[in-house]
Amino acid sequence: MRVGQANNARFFLLSPQRNGGRRVQVEDIEDFDSVYADIYKKDTTGNYYRTEKNGRMELGTEGYLYLLAIWSLYKTRADVRLLTEVKDETKETEDWTLISNPSVNLNTLKFDDENETVSFEVTEGGHLESIEARWDDEYDLTAEGVPNMAYVNVFFGGRRILKRTKYVGGTIEVDARDDQGATARALPLTTEYRSQETFLSDNNNVLANSQGGTYASLSLPATILTNAPQDFNYKINGKVGIEVTNPSLAGNIHLDLVRYNNGEAQDFDEIVLRLASGNPANFGEVLEYEFNNYELEVKEGDSIGIMTLSDTTSFGELRLKYKVTDDTSFIFSTDDPSQPTLSKAIKLRTAFQQLVNVSTDSTDISVEMPVFENAAGYTNVGEVLLVHGSWIRNMPQIINEGEDDERRVQTNLSLKKLYEGCKILRPLRYEARTTNGKKEFHVGLEKETQQNFIGARLQDANGYIPPITPERDVIGENIYGTVILGSTTSGTNYEEVNNLFSICGVGNWNTFNTDSDKKYEVTTEIRTGSEDFELERQFQFEDFPDRDTPRQNDWFLVHAKKVGLDYQPVKWQDIYEERPKNVYDADSNFNWIFRPRNLLEGHGWKIKSCLDENINNYLRHISGQNYNDSLITKRAGEEERPENGRVYHTTLERATVDLLGIKFSLPVRQNIIQQLRGKTNGIDNRFGLIAHLYKGEVVYSRLLEADLNRDGNFELIPAIR
Repeated sequence: MRVGQANNARFFLLSPQRNGGRRVQVEDIEDFDSVYADIYKKDTTGNYYRTEKNGRMELGTEGYLYLLAIWSLYKTRADVRLLTEVKDETKETEDWTLISNPSVNLNTLKFDDENETVSFEVTEGGHLESIEARWDDEYDLTAEGVPNMAYVNVFFGGRRILKRTKYVGGTIEVDARDDQGATARALPLTTEYRSQETFLSDNNNVLANSQGGTYASLSLPATILTNAPQDFNYKINGKVGIEVTNPSLAGNIHLDLVRYNNGEAQDFDEIVLRLASGNPANFGEVLEYEFNNYELEVKEGDSIGIMTLSDTTSFGELRLKYKVTDDTSFIFSTDDPSQPTLSKAIKLRTAFQQLVNVSTDSTDISVEMPVFENAAGYTNVGEVLLVHGSWIRNMPQIINEGEDDERRVQTNLSLKKLYEGCKILRPLRYEARTTNGKKEFHVGLEKETQQNFIGARLQDANGYIPPITPERDVIGENIYGTVILGSTTSGTNYEEVNNLFSICGVGNWNTFNTDSDKKYEVTTEIRTGSEDFELERQFQFEDFPDRDTPRQNDWFLVHAKKVGLDYQPVKWQDIYEERPKNVYDADSNFNWIFRPRNLLEGHGWKIKSCLDENINNYLRHISGQNYNDSLITKRAGEEERPENGRVYHTTLERATVDLLGIKFSLPVRQNIIQQLRGKTNGIDNRFGLIAHLYKGEVVYSRLLEADLNRDGNFELIPAIR
């Protein structure tokens, strides 16, 4: 028996805001099973099955009065569902069974007051629609009035970054003694590049000190390293020198490396190293020194200068002047990280929950992310936390509180941005659920939708139903020519540090589909590089309260594990069998799971659908956004993984589908509808296999779309099990 015949179907409207939450039966919908039956379409973002219906539906007086009352009292705030029940033809008692319950789209209501009818379109509805309606909107997670979140602490010991500042000679001619008798001068030096710009800088002020034959009493800042914010150990390499351009009558001149201390007071401390001495009476006399890994220990509050001290006698035109030699060029370098800090962070589930609460203006939707919370299948070790740039700097929530220039630090984020950030590790899915009357927003792995149990059999009492007008089409949009994965904000463009690259960035690969311009692209704006953390962490708010940094409003992902009460970044020893190669100081590096090659392997089963199993075929790494693609890693039991190496098809996880799609029509029976609405061991049957006839044989496919009207249409994709 096909549903839709007289006395075999009935319809209800149901809203928790109306009639005490009890459903109200309304008039029959004419031809509902030939025009208005459910259509399931797999959503491309959430990878769940969206329920649709063709065109506008119309109800008579009962529906008219019910929906008019809803609109008058609640406008679009109400949740109204249209329920369809049919007699269960599989049971002798012919019990009523629910086969459809989409929401009424209250934005599309049209009331015919003369005939007392109402028409509308249906929608997925419920709390998922509320969440998706605000998917792109950014919200301040810590705004005034927003409920507080549960934070965790992450201990950052510091990422060692090779920071280099290169000095070259300036062009100013220096008068070694001024009219007041001051005899100390600072060399005019400029930076070709610098990596610690807050305290390493050019020096064009040569007026180093007062009288007395010492370097004491600086009248103006004349150092190239000024007021170090912490202790550093530097290495100096290169050459520095001066050449006498106008001789004196007599005397001496010295070229020295000089230290001052006590912060801004810049009290003279010592001549660290006498670089050279000479006779300033000789025109063209050159004083020079070559640094060869010279180690300079700098304490917090120190200032360092390269200066000259003279005791010359002048007469007439014989007045000592000099210039910096043309080949003066030396580099200050250090890899000392900033001091260890403790930063607050939030778990991914906490971030999703806060955004769902704020965007829906509700606290009755719980977020469930089991695969993220137990790590299995997502990171395998530790978990991924979310950190805001202002938290890395330990900024207060309100700056200058109580003052005229008081401002609140914003932590803006959207569900879309958060979801895309989580997606770079593995393909994801989401869906709305209601469990025991409790609303849930579930985020999990897309692989969950690729089950191998039989979710539905397209058959009737006589067996499998032969398909009508079957055809097969290649799904060309999934024939990828290029694969792009990673963080668009990490990897390079670190303006503060010369020639700095991260192991995290965007990786690009070409497939063997050379004639395809289709791209498989999963990227995020959230930062993943350990260098990003360190560059932000060096500017703790307590030490730099008046400084705005380039990344303090950005979000960061950190792969961390719990150690004691706090979290710490996961180290290479937690993941790899051997120390990674071709990366600066692997011991202090972290976020290894965000290296693009690892991301590629996580998305392998989806990419594999357009590839083959030939052992000689591979994805070729190509140049893209810069990152350290020379990295080589090795897990236990595996070969080395060069970041820029060939990725052979056979090393990727097995595909779940063949891209030769199948389309056909087929009379839909009630049992097919019930199967597609049902679950197996708690899993949606639509995520399982569809068993059906094709060319006289029973084959197994996965569902892309099902139109469950009387003469149904199916779009399937062959399964690989």
